[in-house]
Amino acid sequence: MLKCLQVFLPLALLFSCSDPTNSDPDPEFFASGAFILNEGNWGHSNGSLSFYDFDTKSIQNNIFENVNGRTLGDVVHSMTIVDSLGFIVVNNSNKIEIISVKTWKSKGTINTPDGSSPRNLVQVSPTKAYVTNLYANNISIINLGDFTINGSINVGANPEEIVVLEGKAFVANSGLGFGNTVSVIDIALD
Repeated sequence: MLKCLQVFLPLALLFSCSDPTNSDPDPEFFASGAFILNEGNWGHSNGSLSFYDFDTKSIQNNIFENVNGRTLGDVVHSMTIVDSLGFIVVNNSNKIEIISVKTWKSKGTINTPDGSSPRNLVQVSPTKAYVTNLYANNISIINLGDFTINGSINVGANPEEIVVLEGKAFVANSGLGFGNTVSVIDIALD
């Protein structure tokens, strides 16, 4: 009887959990590990996402495609985890793919303007994120509740990274190697 409980209890826990962002029960991947972004070849839409499991010391490749039946796109650039969601910025495809970090299932796609070349996303408040747009020279304002773009903020040439501190967002403008400016944004006022 004890042996049966030892097997049944972990199975019950594994299959009784569901992703809180989705009403459909989905099996979860219980592991501690790291997501690995594989940018792919420029112009080929073959970027992918892998997961390295610290406990088993194993890697699973193409997890987005295997779970969702489609590729991530052209040049997977960065990923930010907000609560139970992963926001994967796909630079040359001008989009942000959103996945559950528990099930790896797609929760939506945010399309940025053509040619904007999104680079890095950072959460700036419980309901808002900013994403740098390399070629548009601006920041898109992302609503984390409904995954829409609620406007943009002009910054310097070729913005890359964003750091948030004390109500301000500091944006490094690279100028593609020729810039040396930082734009400072009041998060409350955008």
